[in-house]
Order: sequence, then C-alpha cells, then structure tokens
Amino acid sequence: MIRITIAALVLVVATVSALAEDKVAKPIGTWVREAGEAKVTFAIEKDKLTGTVHTQNGDLVVEASYEATKDGELKAKVTKVVKNDVGGQIEEGHKFSFKFKIADGTLTISELKGNDENAAEEGAKNLVEGEYKKEKKEEKK
Repeated sequence: MIRITIAALVLVVATVSALAEDKVAKPIGTWVREAGEAKVTFAIEKDKLTGTVHTQNGDLVVEASYEATKDGELKAKVTKVVKNDVGGQIEEGHKFSFKFKIADGTLTISELKGNDENAAEEGAKNLVEGEYKKEKKEEKK
C-alpha cells in the first residue's frame, strides 16, 4: 500500500513539475517606448496584441495573434491592419517576431525579425527594439 501511495505521489509531483515548466510568462500589459519623434506601443492581452506606431505623419495600428515561447520569443501574425496613415508595407498575414525580457518594470525587445524570419530592416529595428515602460492603468474615480 505504501508503494502505491509513493508511486502516486511521484506521478503527481512529476506531472505538476512538467506543467509548471510548460507555462510561459507572457508580457501582458501596455508597454510604451519613445523612439525619436515616434511613440511605439504594444498592448498585449492574454491572446491578442495591438501594436501602434504614432508619428508626426500619422499612425500605424495593427492587431495580431501571438504566442510566447519558453526562451523569451514572441511570434506574431497580423490579423487586422486597423490604421495605416504612414504607408507602411504591412498587411494581414504578415509575421514578425522578437526576443523579449522583463526586468524591473521594463520590457526589453531585441532581435526583431520580419515576415521571412530574417532580421528586420534597420529602420524598423531602430523603431521597435529597445526598452519599454509599462503604462500604469488609470484608476477610476
């Protein structure tokens, strides 16, 4: 009887450990970065990402589905181009990815890749890669 109990306990511990390892920390929240005269925002929800680039010439706003991997990579696919005042070459189905790390309330994005899994163009990298601060939620009064 003790052997069965021990075996069952070992099985439960192993299962819980495996589930804990599979859980991936997503960068949930609204993250903002000033990049020169542009403002870049990623609003990341449980299962949707909204990316916004605000410039003097207008806005680019896209919605995307995404997944976060255990090694800190976010892979996304544009599901809707909400607004494209800047003439960006992006359309539904466009894929992109980047590495991310969260520490001390800062989201750091690096290694931006475009639709072809190659490094993004230098202009896009300069705009997107860098440190983002988490936007605090406004309290309702």
